[in-house]
Amino acid sequence: MASWYDLRVFCTEGLGGNPLAVFTEPVEDMRATAAAIGYSETVFLGGEPSSRAGVRTARIFTPEGEIPFAGHPIVGAAWLFEELAGNPVNRLVVPYGEIEAWRVGDRAYLRSEPPEVGGASDDPFSVVEALRADPADLTPRLPIARCGHGARWTFVPFAEPQRVLELEPDFDMVKGVAEVGLYCFAMRGDEVTSRCFAPSVGIAEDPGTGSAALALMAYLARFSRRSPSELTVNQTECRIDVSMNERGIVIGGEVVLDGVRS
Repeated sequence: MASWYDLRVFCTEGLGGNPLAVFTEPVEDMRATAAAIGYSETVFLGGEPSSRAGVRTARIFTPEGEIPFAGHPIVGAAWLFEELAGNPVNRLVVPYGEIEAWRVGDRAYLRSEPPEVGGASDDPFSVVEALRADPADLTPRLPIARCGHGARWTFVPFAEPQRVLELEPDFDMVKGVAEVGLYCFAMRGDEVTSRCFAPSVGIAEDPGTGSAALALMAYLARFSRRSPSELTVNQTECRIDVSMNERGIVIGGEVVLDGVRS
């Protein structure tokens, strides 16, 4: 196997974070490589797709295959480019499209337009059953609905953070009710407690889901009476900062390089 960079993205003071494998050299079988490493996502970086400085290509794989867009691989790649060469990358071209990304110190960010938000689920009880939850656990103020770039996450709003932390889903059932995965969350002011289950793409539980944190902001703008402009998302051992203004939605967090593997 070619050498790769072992990062953690969305850390808190160097701790926690979502592991990320980054390859900067060509790899013959990207899917098999990502499956062998076993991280929630592995990113394979290419060269400049045009004459524009600071623009690079990237392909993102879960253990099950390629996906068009993901948050923590883009954030991690933007951080690593400057770490290795001292030359910042400001845009990454992924299958979904061109994404603005940048690094500030030990943190990195991406900005994207808000994703399209779907309507309320027409089968919320199957979602609740797959999570082995009680319908009374959910908040009545928000619906179960889908949102995301490319493949869409299913958002499941709970009334209490503790109930999110206690979830023990039926992963076979989750595969049947979610397009990609179930993003379960509860809010206390601008603080979000979340967990994300995506067995259909080979991730039983994702440690930190940047694409879903981004989509959560669009979901709240659509359905919440009090749509915040900033959020702090706490997901397992990850901390993701999210903000939204007229230029789009920004997600980001701290990145740590743990070394080079092979």
